[in-house]
Amino acid sequence: MVRFFVQFTNGQTVYYSGQTLSGSIVLELSGPWPVLSRSVCLGIHGEAYAIKKECKTRYYDYVCYLNRVLKLWSAPPGQESLPAGIHRFPFSFKLPDRLPRSFEHDANTYGGLLAVERSYIRYWVVASVDRPSHSDITCKVPFTILEYININDACLLHSMTSENEKQLCCCCCTSGPLFLSASVDRMGYCPGETVTISASAENHSSRQLVGLQARLVAVTTVLSPTNGLATRNKVTVTRLGTGRAIPPRGSDSWSNAKLEIPALPPTIDSCRMLTRDYYVQVEIAVARGFDLETYFPIIIGSVPFRESSQVNDVVTIDSTDIDGCGYPPPLTVPRSATTVPAAVPQFTVSNQVINVAANGDQSALNYTPVYPYAHNARKAPTAIATRGDPPEYEEGKEDQPLL
Repeated sequence: MVRFFVQFTNGQTVYYSGQTLSGSIVLELSGPWPVLSRSVCLGIHGEAYAIKKECKTRYYDYVCYLNRVLKLWSAPPGQESLPAGIHRFPFSFKLPDRLPRSFEHDANTYGGLLAVERSYIRYWVVASVDRPSHSDITCKVPFTILEYININDACLLHSMTSENEKQLCCCCCTSGPLFLSASVDRMGYCPGETVTISASAENHSSRQLVGLQARLVAVTTVLSPTNGLATRNKVTVTRLGTGRAIPPRGSDSWSNAKLEIPALPPTIDSCRMLTRDYYVQVEIAVARGFDLETYFPIIIGSVPFRESSQVNDVVTIDSTDIDGCGYPPPLTVPRSATTVPAAVPQFTVSNQVINVAANGDQSALNYTPVYPYAHNARKAPTAIATRGDPPEYEEGKEDQPLL
């Protein structure tokens, strides 16, 4: 045998839910193959998986989304030996609708002891040649599922505003209050775009404050299918600050400050075991004290903002509406924003190659998670493909952190 591999149609390994996964298994032989072969099969698999740690004990959660085997060739009786040459075994499989997007999250990337050590949503195919008198020959290739989330949906085109205040205490004495008012330009963004933030801070206390800051926070939640308990990890993706301190009885303000969104996984709310949410946090940082914060839940999508889209009315966010662990309620992706139209907008992607292995499989894969990234964020996207065709992508020039 010379080569055995999986060849996707047009080399495309990135798909939307509901599209057709197609290609061929290629077996190239330099001479007649004396080993008996009964069949050539293709397995199509997808799963959500998480490793959680409590003290020194590890727990594993798992949900299967795809587990199909296609028999592409069966040997006729008496013809189990394949001749020399190139043998192609084509396949075609319509992916289910509403598959959760591919996702890779390594909590150890950020250091420290975290509750969820590793979680992913992963898809791959396994080609195999069934040989009754020898071990099977296999070849495994991952592919990526992207969810279509259009941030130009009317439900995501609201700007948001929020206010908060607190009394600043100094030892046993009560100092003056702090006031914070902030706003962001909309509810939905695509990686590569910027969140436009305006903010006003008033310091009526006798202490000097660190100053205004903003951050984009990602929250990964793993819900155990066995006991229903949720485990959450929070990480700051990127932050913004001016470095200006706010003096006693002083104030500071931002006007259209820009918080850039790097290449990262879009919001995930279609997986029954794993979710990924985002929010923007604007705060007055207080040295040796509790910060005064406002929260803006947002959706990270896969279709950039169009200049022709109109931002709707202002929505007021209650920054005191947080749970006992300090998390604001996440936004739900509107179903109208996930409906794939006849023409799919163009966007580019940024990726990073990592070495992974599927659950229970010791063989390693060089897998590239694909994240949408609008390199020309202000340019309106153009239609490049129909629903029946694979979307087109372009590799980003810079590797981005795996989130």
